[in-house]
Amino acid sequence: MDFTKALENIKTVSKAFPYEEIYCIRENKNEAIPELIRRVRAVSSLGKLIPEDYDEHFFAMYLLAEFRVAEAFPYLLKILEFDEDLTDRLLGDILTEDYGSILATVSAPEDIPKLKQIIENASFEEFNRGAALNALVVLYAEEQLSLADLSEYLCFLLQNFTEHPGFLVAVVDRVSDIYADNCFETVEELFKKELIDTSWISMDDFDELRKAGSGAQALADLRKYRWNVFVRDTVESLSSWACFNPEKEYFAPSDKKTGRNDPCPCKSGKKYKKCCGA
Repeated sequence: MDFTKALENIKTVSKAFPYEEIYCIRENKNEAIPELIRRVRAVSSLGKLIPEDYDEHFFAMYLLAEFRVAEAFPYLLKILEFDEDLTDRLLGDILTEDYGSILATVSAPEDIPKLKQIIENASFEEFNRGAALNALVVLYAEEQLSLADLSEYLCFLLQNFTEHPGFLVAVVDRVSDIYADNCFETVEELFKKELIDTSWISMDDFDELRKAGSGAQALADLRKYRWNVFVRDTVESLSSWACFNPEKEYFAPSDKKTGRNDPCPCKSGKKYKKCCGA
């Protein structure tokens, strides 16, 4: 396939996954990177002026992550400063699924404070802050951030950012994901003060997760899911999405009660809490 044609074909998202185009762009990645950067820069700089049906950044984000292009980081981070409607229009489900992974993959150690600025800014949307937090978890899973540093930071968030229940739940979720046992007592206190939304996670749920295993086991479990590790393959990350597989049956009935950390019964390959349980 012609390289220029391949870039043109991934400007929109269709029902057919663009395998041939992605392979062609990989073979010509040095020539492709400036155009891919231009597409994410356009989103970050134009914001609400971006047309409603703009999709040019969709594949560009994943490819820039796959190619480990650090230049993309500030443009991708800027999107997290947008309001809920615009972020949803530009990212959709990517925000809560892969965006933390994408950010972490193109980040450098000096970018960690910039992620924390998003996380700690209560004026930003909860899911946007959660995506930045997820990026830190990915950096931990990829051994770019220590368990001690991440656990300490999660405790700091639990102690100082309790004003938004949805965000607080996201932090508690990450405490259980990495088995940050130094945070357990703080979490218990938050439950006692009724600051945690128990419609999303109850104290019983948290106790169950806490008994699940050690930090080493938690890390191994964390790495099983693509959104907790670096983006290494755009095809692997995207080709199984429902929008590219309209004929696939995604939902199947089940009599078994599904735990929050169990595989989702819809067979998406995701944890239940990250899929239908959300």
